[in-house]
Amino acid sequence: MRHECIVHAKIWAEKCQRGSVPPFQWSFEAGTIGYGQVDEMLRSLYAMPKTRALWRIGGWSFQGKEVLPLQAADVMAYEAYKYVEK
Repeated sequence: MRHECIVHAKIWAEKCQRGSVPPFQWSFEAGTIGYGQVDEMLRSLYAMPKTRALWRIGGWSFQGKEVLPLQAADVMAYEAYKYVEK
């Protein structure tokens, strides 16, 4: 699911900003299921300058739930999940 965030951010940047969007600084919750795969994916993309630019990857980090934007993302994910379940 986290890879979809990266895909949709790329699509948004291409569609709405016509390539003028600077690289994204990604922040994910530390210790969640799959964070190792996300880190591996981002390392692979970042290692090659062409893919780094294509996917607009400026950097990434994994932080705890005390970071407010991550709390907001959790609420949004929860609400979206409830909506899809109905």
